[in-house]
Amino acid sequence: MRKIIMAFFFFIFLCWTYAAIDIAFFSPNCNQFAVLGAFETTRPIAVLIYFVLAIMSLVSVNTTNKIGKKGDS
Repeated sequence: MRKIIMAFFFFIFLCWTYAAIDIAFFSPNCNQFAVLGAFETTRPIAVLIYFVLAIMSLVSVNTTNKIGKKGDS
C-alpha cells in the first residue's frame, strides 16, 4: 500500500513538472493556472506522456524499495 501511495505522489509530481515545462516552452498563450489542471488531455500525445510518467513512477518506487533497507514493504 505504501508503494502505491508513493508512486501516486511521484506521478503527480512528474505530471506537474511536465505541465510546467509544457506551458513554459510550448504554449502560445502562457496560462499560469493551467499548471493546476495538469491533467489536460487536449493533445493525444499528452495522454501518452502521462502513461509513460505513470510507468516511470511505478518503476522508480519499486527500484527504490529494492535498493533501500529491508523492513517496511
